[in-house]
Amino acid sequence: MVLVPLLTLLTDMEEEEVFPSSISIILPICIVSLTATALTGTVAWQQSIPYLLGSTAGGFLAGKWGKNIPVKWLHRGLGILILWGGYRYLC
Repeated sequence: MVLVPLLTLLTDMEEEEVFPSSISIILPICIVSLTATALTGTVAWQQSIPYLLGSTAGGFLAGKWGKNIPVKWLHRGLGILILWGGYRYLC
C-alpha cells in the first residue's frame, strides 16, 4: 500500500514501470518470510492452499492483462482496495 505511491513520488520511473517494480521488490521479501515461517513450523499449509492458488492465478492474469489496463484505473483500484481493507479492519 505504501510502496507504489513512494515509487511514484521518489523515483523518475514511468507510471507503467511502478507496478512491476513494486512486485519485483515485494516478491523476494515474501519468499524470505514464507521460508522463515515454514522453518518454524507455523504455516497452516492446508488452510493456505486456496489462497496460494488464488494469488497465483491472480498474479498470472494480472501479468497477462495488466498491460492493457490504464494506469489511472490501476491507481483507482488500489485506492478502493486500501479503503475497503481499512473499513474491514475497523469493523
